[in-house]
Amino acid sequence: MVLLGIWQRALVVTERCFEVPGLRPGEHYCAVEIDELPEAIEWFLDTADGRREAEEMRARAYDTLAETYDFSRVMDGFIGNMLQRGI
Repeated sequence: MVLLGIWQRALVVTERCFEVPGLRPGEHYCAVEIDELPEAIEWFLDTADGRREAEEMRARAYDTLAETYDFSRVMDGFIGNMLQRGI
């Protein structure tokens, strides 16, 4: 889910979850305890510092994802796998 949000160039704010290889919570996405989600979302939306941090994190995450996960290579592997299975 984290990857899908970042591929859409969105800021991902989520409860703590397994870390995504190549991405770090707090640098590329926001991961907080579930009871802290409303406060985190409000901070990102309602404060100048939050909006600035959201934009920086969102851009950093997308750039890192694009460098780390070569989408054409991922899709080549996906399509190749489907063809091997006859799908």
